[in-house]
Amino acid sequence: MIHKFHMGSRLTGSYAPSGLDATKMHFPQDQRNCTKCHTDAAIEGNPNVTAQGGNWKLVPSRNACGSCHDGIDFATGGGTTLDPDLPWATIGHVGGAQADDSRCADCHSPSQIAGINHIPVTKVTNSTSGVTTYYASNDGRLPAGAHTVDYEIQSVSLNASRNPVMVFRMLQNGARLDLNTATGISDGAMWTNFYGGPTAYFAYSVPQDGVATPADFNAYVNVSILGVWNGSVTAGTGTLTGPDVNGFYTVTLTNRVIPANASMLTGALGYAAMYQTNVAGYLRTCPPTPGATNCSNGLNVTAQDVSKTATGFTPRRITAEAERCNNCHAKLGLFAETTFHSGQRNDPKMCAMCHNPNRTSSGWSADSTAFVHGIHGASKRSVLYNWHSVVTDAVTGAVLSSSTPIPATGVNVSTFGEIGFPGKLTNCLNCHAPGGYDFSAGLAQVANRLHRTTAAGTLAAPNTVGTLSLSPYVTAGTTYGTGYSSSDATTVPVDVGATLVNSPIANACFGCHDGQTAADPSLTVQAHIESNGGGSIYRTRAFALTRQESCLLCHGPTQVVPIKGAHGL
Repeated sequence: MIHKFHMGSRLTGSYAPSGLDATKMHFPQDQRNCTKCHTDAAIEGNPNVTAQGGNWKLVPSRNACGSCHDGIDFATGGGTTLDPDLPWATIGHVGGAQADDSRCADCHSPSQIAGINHIPVTKVTNSTSGVTTYYASNDGRLPAGAHTVDYEIQSVSLNASRNPVMVFRMLQNGARLDLNTATGISDGAMWTNFYGGPTAYFAYSVPQDGVATPADFNAYVNVSILGVWNGSVTAGTGTLTGPDVNGFYTVTLTNRVIPANASMLTGALGYAAMYQTNVAGYLRTCPPTPGATNCSNGLNVTAQDVSKTATGFTPRRITAEAERCNNCHAKLGLFAETTFHSGQRNDPKMCAMCHNPNRTSSGWSADSTAFVHGIHGASKRSVLYNWHSVVTDAVTGAVLSSSTPIPATGVNVSTFGEIGFPGKLTNCLNCHAPGGYDFSAGLAQVANRLHRTTAAGTLAAPNTVGTLSLSPYVTAGTTYGTGYSSSDATTVPVDVGATLVNSPIANACFGCHDGQTAADPSLTVQAHIESNGGGSIYRTRAFALTRQESCLLCHGPTQVVPIKGAHGL
């Protein structure tokens, strides 16, 4: 039962005890990461070692193995395997019919089960280019010959010209490894048998909407370390020097001057991937050029993103922690059959660098406080969370672009509304750092938080696929003012026309609480926010800025209905 529930949507048959349809369940990591639950060794920082926790690899059985591999009929030896690429995918059980479990271990040894068949590596093939990438999600159980990659930031600062500077180094298997000499190298081999490389980001805040020192990032600049290293980025973009005696390099963005009124300057390293090219079974088979087919990028060893506040600057408040996210995700961004951002946006503290208050799409706030709540609370929402819906032709199964007219033959739409949270949704500490959700920490920054843009620019035209991702609070084809872009201006330009916004605290709450209030079912949450809390939901920026959000007068950490108490914590 436990295996079937966790295998969920990847089951080939039905399984619905007591009406719980396992095929509707999506596991938030690779199911082959067996040691996430089976603790036969003190790995992944889990001290709860169980006496028979190694049975997953030591004692194979038809019942346990067949619960995930449910396409196999052990009585006849027929059926199908989970991997369609195997030459025996439709043959069934290679070992033939088995009447009992006495011979399972003859073929399925511990080394084969743990070291070959259940290595948690997600295979993702790009539907457009045909290029395949393999993503490793457990650094403790990598394929033979794979290496770990880590980044280390020594310092972030401004030089005399106020250009952002980062001092960093890259580690392989935990040890310093200097970059190759760039001269004559064109394929991105910063390390031997690797290609690709990390990106350096610098995020900061400048005055906006009358707030002199916002508590949210609203500007950023980035550069590819690989591009600076091999000279492929535009001249004058940045410089790279080093290494010093300890293996640290210095990257300077010479094309960005951080204004004197900027605050919270923070540097981050990661975001883009490094791929190992020589791991058996996951080789890089051809250059990943546009239009190439049947190629492989190789193995993405998914390094952990790192960040550091610049010298002399105050850090942004910490709201969520990667370690908490990875209790469910193993490595944030990697799933059983897919990834988001190639698994390389794996530190929630850094989500707010790009997904800042000015980011929006399809009439939804794309600020991190909105979509993280919206996705995790999707099944509890009253309004379908259809942001970034995947739309396929009902006949051909092809993924349709947003500008495509909705075909008369119909479409299939996959939304975040299918996601159910596998725990107590009201336990904010599943993801949030202590004090990072109820304003018991960072309370002083509340007054300087920014309104979150929900609609800007011209939205998808009526009767196009793009409308299937639109928020129900906006109108297709309408132009809602001018959107924002990150820039090095001394202030973010404010369009007080038709852009729509949510007030900052309400934006987070509205991600989950979008229906009726619990205290008064006749009152909508939106009405409560606007009438009782002075907030704004999908109001013009001009109107919202005339109001003062006052949610914390009741829901503050020491008030009558504190956020912590309201969530049962």
